[in-house]
Amino acid sequence: MTPPEGPIGKKLLWAAAATGASGLLAQMVLLRELLVVFAGNELTIGIILANWLALEAGGSFLARHLEQRNPEPGLFRYCLASLAFCAALLPALGAVRMIKPLLGLSVGTVPGLSTAAASTFLALAPVAITHGTLFTWGCSMAFSKGSPEGLLPGEALPARGLPASSIYIPETAGTFLAGLLWTWILVPRTGSFQVMTGIILLQSVTVIALTIPLPGSRPGPHGRRAPGALPGALALAAGAILFLGSGGAERLHQLSIQALWQGQTIFHYENSPEGNIAITENQGQYTFFTDGTPAFIQPIPDITLVEPLVHIAMTAHPGPETILLAGGGASGVLEELLLHPSVRLITYTELEPRLLELQHRIAARTRESWADDPRVLLQARDARRVLQESDHPYDLIISRTSDPSNLHSNRYFSTEFLGLAARSLTDRGILVLAVPGLVGHLTEPLRDLSASLVRTLRQEFPWLRAFPGEGQSFILASRDPAIIHLDQEVFADRLRQRGLLSGGTVPWYIEQRLHPRWHHWFEEFAAPGTARVNRDFRPRPLLLSIAHWSRLNAPLTGRFLEMIYGLHPGLIALATVLILLLPGAALNRLAPGREHPVIPSVVTTGFAAMVMNLSLLFAFQVLAGRLLGWLGLLSAVFISGLGAGAFVSRGRLARTGGAPRRVREMFVRSEVGVLLFSSLLLILIPLAAPVVSGRIPPAVLRGAFLLLFPVAGMVCGGQFPLACETLLEGGSRNRERAPASTAGLVYGADLAGGCIGGILGGLLVLPLLGLTGAGVLLGLVKSGTLLILLLRGPRRTV
Repeated sequence: MTPPEGPIGKKLLWAAAATGASGLLAQMVLLRELLVVFAGNELTIGIILANWLALEAGGSFLARHLEQRNPEPGLFRYCLASLAFCAALLPALGAVRMIKPLLGLSVGTVPGLSTAAASTFLALAPVAITHGTLFTWGCSMAFSKGSPEGLLPGEALPARGLPASSIYIPETAGTFLAGLLWTWILVPRTGSFQVMTGIILLQSVTVIALTIPLPGSRPGPHGRRAPGALPGALALAAGAILFLGSGGAERLHQLSIQALWQGQTIFHYENSPEGNIAITENQGQYTFFTDGTPAFIQPIPDITLVEPLVHIAMTAHPGPETILLAGGGASGVLEELLLHPSVRLITYTELEPRLLELQHRIAARTRESWADDPRVLLQARDARRVLQESDHPYDLIISRTSDPSNLHSNRYFSTEFLGLAARSLTDRGILVLAVPGLVGHLTEPLRDLSASLVRTLRQEFPWLRAFPGEGQSFILASRDPAIIHLDQEVFADRLRQRGLLSGGTVPWYIEQRLHPRWHHWFEEFAAPGTARVNRDFRPRPLLLSIAHWSRLNAPLTGRFLEMIYGLHPGLIALATVLILLLPGAALNRLAPGREHPVIPSVVTTGFAAMVMNLSLLFAFQVLAGRLLGWLGLLSAVFISGLGAGAFVSRGRLARTGGAPRRVREMFVRSEVGVLLFSSLLLILIPLAAPVVSGRIPPAVLRGAFLLLFPVAGMVCGGQFPLACETLLEGGSRNRERAPASTAGLVYGADLAGGCIGGILGGLLVLPLLGLTGAGVLLGLVKSGTLLILLLRGPRRTV
């Protein structure tokens, strides 16, 4: 079986590239919107990606089933699926923004993971399933009988598996170009509805190109008959142009935003390169939301939260002069800090430049004093980077990140950050660490989280003082035991000396926080908890934070996550192996060459690829900055690496002439390569992190990650054409040659493994085992499938 004739072959190259680009852009738009709805973190990203891959695999298997029932190739199914994909885009985006109103959830409420998983599955289903069918049906046309002219330039008489990679390679190339477009052009300049409409236009033009014959071309075997496809594509293209030109996309955006924010007055809304920022306004009071989560209010703060945090910390020190404030300064914290006359310099950091710019703009608008105070130094940088590069110590370091609910915020609770803070403080310096509210929200996950924080803090600070509260708690940590002796009398005396207590009485909401019983209560509450040290690359508190909030909003999910937290690492490894082997064995029964146990290897390679991808994303978040703005590009270069690996294997296959023994040897070598690379990469990253962190500029680190992602993709992607060729060789001996359905089976098995990797990797493996444990686990999993290959593979060629 050879590829189709030249003209339609060239069109198929374009169609495959357009399909890859459309898939990534649709995925990125829906992912970003879902993260806003569900106040998402890295676990949510894993669940969304797992749902996407599962649905794409479902589409691939559906197309395979239809292909087996009616193997005659034709454009009709491909064009129909493309148009159905287009028709699903705008309704899916609208449905995502309507999730909270439909579920009756208020703005700022964080749904449980089960709600997020079910909602994202339903919202993504029409888009991902239709997109998943396109690969299998593209392969069907590529495998159809025609001239021996190859799909790629300069190719002749390929082996059986090569046309599958002829679709796979340009699809990944389109994905890479879409990643560049998304990161540097679309995110900062366009809205979600405009992007979706652009995808509709791109796919409609692709269908038009496929259905209109080129001048002088002869009808091929694909069945040029595609009734209704051309008029449908023309109508969609015209509608997309009209929708964009008339401003319909912007009007629909505004209507859906009002529905999502449930009638609140939207003062500002944007998707910046670092995330989503929304500001609501109510009678001159501005509430900031970052990625759908309430961040702070401006200009009038909640004094019962702000004043205890600021003034207790400031009076615990005899004369604070230099202060580092990490986030949340516009919520009244800067105003209160500047009241203390000893202050000479406040370095205020926000990682998101646009967030800092908007805070300052509103502060100037509402005439807040910090907006033009020369003692305030604004820096749009990571606070950890500021500490690493600072040449002077601080009297106070205040971290306003109150919950380790994602990898970025967990960085301010890890032993790496606490050690850096301890080295950056003066002898009597104090670290102020905001933590979740304790009073009235007692759960087992919160107890374990408190125990973990205490143990991690004591790695660096001998003296701790906790101040529990309902909305927000905070802990003072220092090498100076004076913080233990701070009471109402010392507090009041120091405020009087600074001219800040004219009435002579301490406000009740501060007085009750100063009572020593609260610290003793906190110690008793945390003592029975599971005390595990929190590390950058083993973020256990992230899972505890999600379990805690789930216990309040979705109790069953919270209990499930709490149970997961207590699992032994060996049990996690065993469960992962079993979960992977079951679909691997089941799908292998569908393969044409069943004596080749290739499909289990493909499933575990898909799993390894997703876990490596998530691990690199986690490491990027920890070492190089906020992830969301780079997610599209990083995903694209990883997928382009998959395509590059397939391209290399394709060339090697062509040189072998399809010799069965050589193909199987190449497949086994690819399995060894995945085993060694995935294991060593994840084990070495945590070892290298202390060496590179703070010593290498973030831009250089980002460049290093932009090299690591495609290399990891190449190692895994090289297995795809080898698996197709191995199965087709076995199928030809058994008279079961079904090239297109075989390509669909391999593609679906790879996506199924990726789906498992998204769920288990994000929920279990990375938070609880860490990157090192994940590397060991991947080594065990791939060693198992390698052993199966060596023991069960055919020993001779018939």
